[in-house]
This record gives sequence, C-alpha cells and structure tokens, in this order.
Amino acid sequence: MKLKITDRDISCLYYLFLICGFCSLGSELYEKFFIAKRTMDLSSFYTFLFFALLTRYYYAIVYLLIKLEGINQQERQRQLDREKELENKKL
Repeated sequence: MKLKITDRDISCLYYLFLICGFCSLGSELYEKFFIAKRTMDLSSFYTFLFFALLTRYYYAIVYLLIKLEGINQQERQRQLDREKELENKKL
C-alpha cells in the first residue's frame, strides 16, 4: 500500500516544521535572556529546520531516488547478462 501525499500535505508539513522550529528557537532565546541560562541548546531547532528542508525538497528527493533505482536496475541487468555470457562460454 502506497501512501498518497498531496501538495497540500507537503506544504502543511513544511510550515508546521518551520513553526515548531521557530517556537523552539524562541523558547531557547527566552531562557537565555530572561532566565539567565548560560548556554543555548539549538538541537531541536536544527532538527525541525532539517525536516522542513526535507519536506521542501520532497519532490527532488523522490526524483533522485527513482533515478537511482533505475540505475541500479540497469546495472543489475548488465551484471546478470555478463554472468549469463560467462556461463554460456564455459559450456
């Protein structure tokens, strides 16, 4: 069963990840300036930003995966043909 993802779903996820990322950045800035926290942990911000970029370039990633699968199939077929030729030469 394939998951159907529409453009609306992708844009919704993109904005959701951006909102979550900037909320986490805002909470870290609040803790830094108003609670006098010495260090800022931006790992959650970077994680949300990374997922936002993945959703932004979803179609490019899918296109690359399809191209890689095609290359893999061609290489596999070429290797099988070569093995078949070697088998025929031995006989």
